Amino acid sequence: MKKFSRLIPSLILVSSLILNSCYSVFSGGIGGRVVDAESESVPKNGIPDVDIYVYTNEKLRDEDFNNWDGNKFSPSEKNYFGHTITGNDGYFSLSKILWKSYASDFGRDADVGKIYLIFYHYNYGLTKGSTFVVSDSSSDTVYQELLAVRKNTFVTLNFIDVSTDNPTDESVFVQILVPESTESNPTALPKKLSGTVTGSGTFKISYPRYQSEQDKENQLESSPEISISYSQNVEENEVTWKACYNCENDDKNYAFMEQPSVTKKISGDNFTLRLYGKRTKIAMPVINGQYNNSGDSKDDGVQIFLKGKVNSSATEYLLDFGVTSTTANTVGTSGVQTHGNFTNLGAGYFWKDLDYTERYSSKNVAVFVADSLTPAKEMVLRSDVLNYTVQF
Repeated sequence: MKKFSRLIPSLILVSSLILNSCYSVFSGGIGGRVVDAESESVPKNGIPDVDIYVYTNEKLRDEDFNNWDGNKFSPSEKNYFGHTITGNDGYFSLSKILWKSYASDFGRDADVGKIYLIFYHYNYGLTKGSTFVVSDSSSDTVYQELLAVRKNTFVTLNFIDVSTDNPTDESVFVQILVPESTESNPTALPKKLSGTVTGSGTFKISYPRYQSEQDKENQLESSPEISISYSQNVEENEVTWKACYNCENDDKNYAFMEQPSVTKKISGDNFTLRLYGKRTKIAMPVINGQYNNSGDSKDDGVQIFLKGKVNSSATEYLLDFGVTSTTANTVGTSGVQTHGNFTNLGAGYFWKDLDYTERYSSKNVAVFVADSLTPAKEMVLRSDVLNYTVQF
């Protein structure tokens, strides 16, 4: 019995040596190129930034593939052997992959192993692949075409001032909501894009290409409706420009929007959208003119005041829009002078208007001479007129 018990450890050691000698470890490298399946170039355009995961076990590869939830792919680190990313032209390489072979056709000298791949890209989703690797060598054995599962569209937003029908020179903060939900992921939240635009700006938006597997089979591509909101990114009391309608509202006017948001169905790979607004801080038009026109120098050096009403229904002119003094002007080279002239009255002043529903805002003003309490000239100024010439 003692003899037998001494024999057991020896048998275990011999068995272990036999088992460990049943396989060999080989190494080799692979490389290749990943391209866009729908590219019409010859050769097809390569896809940059594709994550490539290498597995030596098909079951582990499929486990990671099947666990993908449609969001960013995060495989289990214990499952895959190696990882690399394609370059700008779609090429990639992995220099050293190890695998075990229990019955190599070439003994311990060489082997050909099969490896399993997963290709991941945000715009192309997840794709399985496989290839062979030859020991002690590195060869470009992989050529993989990927079909996009997302679409990209460039939308150009032109912010138009309705008073001029030209792009505004105001800076506007833009937020775009792009639907992400599909049949398999109905609760996905919209993707948010944002940025500041002055006049015109282009955004690249990405969205699911198909709403379901059936749509994919039938090549029925999505055309989601995006939502665009825009406003100045400043404190409320500092706002100078606000979104407004362009007669597309029920009242067919240019009223300010309570909620500055527009929806638009995506159309094609590129499309342009005009969004409208108008000023809430109005620059006072410049008033030039002549007082009295008597031809007498006594009309020079007279103070001219510009005052305005708080609103059109007010009876008094309580707002101060500046003061200037009259001067003499020489006409051409004749030496003849005119008197009582003034310029740039109101320059540098503003009024606020958050209620006007037309293209332009109006302000009731009056010109006062010296310390008179009676208006010398009453006027209605419009924001779409840059200057006025008066005589009184």
